[in-house]
Amino acid sequence: MFSGPSEDNKPMTLGPQIVGYLSAFLYLGARIPQIIQNHKRRSVEGLSLLFFLLSTLGNITYAGQILFYRSDSQYILLNLSWLLGSIGTILEDIFIFLQFYMYKDSKHEAVAGDA
Repeated sequence: MFSGPSEDNKPMTLGPQIVGYLSAFLYLGARIPQIIQNHKRRSVEGLSLLFFLLSTLGNITYAGQILFYRSDSQYILLNLSWLLGSIGTILEDIFIFLQFYMYKDSKHEAVAGDA
């Protein structure tokens, strides 16, 4: 049976919201070490451009399905943590794409402390 939007208007519960924001925080934090390492090495050697392209496409479609399903403020607020994680990661991936462009001609040179 079809469940319409009126059945989705349940009150927000604190537990899932906390887990959602924790997930977004961890998801956003996952790209930071890679961005920093790329900057320190001035290289993206060993990274797969295809991985970041597909990851970005996945995050775009994920955020899009949330935004296009319903646009009322309660639904957006309920899913805000997932949107922040997805859209934030898209922004981080754009930064990594810029690093691919900036460091495309760089060869990785061993730096003391690189492991």
